Amino acid sequence: MTTPVIQQADAKKAGEKIAMTTPVIQQGDGKSWKVQFIMPAEYTLATLPKPVNPAVKIREVKAKKMAVIRFSGGTNDETKMATKRAELEAYVKANNLKTTGEPGAHNDLLVACHDFSPCLRCFIEARLKPYLLQASSVAYAPLKMEYLLGFVIGGIVSVLASLVGLDKERGFYAVVLIVIASYYVLFAVVGASLSTLAFELLLMAIFAFIAIVGFKRSPWILVAGLAGHGVFDLLHPHLISNPGVPSWWPGFCLAYDLTAASYLAWLLKTRHAKNAA
Repeated sequence: MTTPVIQQADAKKAGEKIAMTTPVIQQGDGKSWKVQFIMPAEYTLATLPKPVNPAVKIREVKAKKMAVIRFSGGTNDETKMATKRAELEAYVKANNLKTTGEPGAHNDLLVACHDFSPCLRCFIEARLKPYLLQASSVAYAPLKMEYLLGFVIGGIVSVLASLVGLDKERGFYAVVLIVIASYYVLFAVVGASLSTLAFELLLMAIFAFIAIVGFKRSPWILVAGLAGHGVFDLLHPHLISNPGVPSWWPGFCLAYDLTAASYLAWLLKTRHAKNAA
């Protein structure tokens, strides 16, 4: 077979297009895989366009309770998948939870890929009786609250530091940057991953170095460091497999970092203008 493969749609058979959503759920039976796409929340069973391909079926999945384990990377690594499955089964057993699927059966396993190109963040989900987390039956709405809280808390802390006078000390935002960078190390300890811990310690050391240089030389370096850590928060789930990181943390920390960096930049400009006057 050669590439490229060129396809041309029949205009008479073309249906309504729907943007691809996440997660993309895969379920295997040991011989083949079934792929499920979550429809956008604005659709109902009555308003969804009918599939052009008769092999595509639309069905409603009732709400259910699930045990979930999160990890980064692809799903083609059988060793990794077996390890993560074992970790999830150990958690279920340790918490005296009873699964509805037959232990060891392929049909009790779901893989939900949240970044499908390539699949970098995936979840293994085992079907359970109603004891654990509530899963959406129709759509997975993206969480926005962590960003809002990050902006709000970042703003409150920054303004409060100015009112109290904490930020008059050159070391305040340097300490903030070091503390923020240390959280991923803490999460690596929680996730009990030595390789991840070593990598997170290295990254923390880099941001700690930036904080020290900013403290010694220029607070504008701290602005860059905080903003840089915000970018790091954005990329972290795609670059590092740290199972201890809560799913909401990167978004919260990103918002907090950018808020703190923006406030510090505004503060420096304001003080410079007053000194010039």
